[in-house]
Amino acid sequence: MLDDHFGDYNWKKVTNFGVSLLSKIKTAVPEQDRHQRDFNDFHLTIIEERPGEVAQWKEDIENWEADTSNKNPFETTTITLTQAAVRLRLSQKEAEDLERGFNNSLHTEISPSVLISSGIDLKEQQFRLQQDYDALSGHPTDLQLTKLQECSNALLRKIEQWCKVQLLYMPAVGRLRALVDAQSAREEKAYDIKLFLPSKLKEAAEMSCDEQLCEYEWELRHAQAHEALDDARRQLRLRTHLYKFKDAHIRGQWANTRASSVLTKVEQTIGTAVARYRRAWAAVKTLSAVMDKPN
Repeated sequence: MLDDHFGDYNWKKVTNFGVSLLSKIKTAVPEQDRHQRDFNDFHLTIIEERPGEVAQWKEDIENWEADTSNKNPFETTTITLTQAAVRLRLSQKEAEDLERGFNNSLHTEISPSVLISSGIDLKEQQFRLQQDYDALSGHPTDLQLTKLQECSNALLRKIEQWCKVQLLYMPAVGRLRALVDAQSAREEKAYDIKLFLPSKLKEAAEMSCDEQLCEYEWELRHAQAHEALDDARRQLRLRTHLYKFKDAHIRGQWANTRASSVLTKVEQTIGTAVARYRRAWAAVKTLSAVMDKPN
């Protein structure tokens, strides 16, 4: 029965191709002429206003099309601030201090900047772990629970080791942590453990913290905010492209389901980038207020 209905629909569609295609051609030809005129006007205007840049752009495209090993003119060339660049700069500064005989490290392997950057990394791992727990269905499998528990155990061990080093540089945290432990009636999950980075101490306005540690977190959070914004922009552009492609080319239940799953993943990535930006912005805002930094 279903095959008969589908066959009838397909037969009607095929036999109607002549009428439908003629209608589409009558619409497309005038539109093509209009768009061509608009493009020609735009092209002539650009050539008149920026002839050198147009010639260089055309040359770059032709070189890349002839040999793709050449520089791709379509790749983004904007240099953005990254956490990796900030970490490199901080480590180079520490190396210069060591060469001058100045060493402010209280640990043989973990310097102040490494402590803060590691703390920020742990905070991101906590957020991802919480996301994984929140994404569990109402009836998770034993394998899913095992993997999450193993990740939670590994993160907990990392946090415990990091907290021991933190006490060397931020001894005031010991009292705060003891207070939290005394007030908590149950054992905290790995993703709920408070790390008490400098921005959180300043936010509480009751604990002092070394200005250098605040400076390090401000630098790293500032870069993190830039990275998160770039990630969000890229994913938003990707989402726009996918929606346009889906509307123009995707037909059928299977293809639409697959496209929707891809869009769902992109939406999740956008949400993650936005949440990361908001955390970085909140830290930068708090530290800027107490350090006279540009907000």
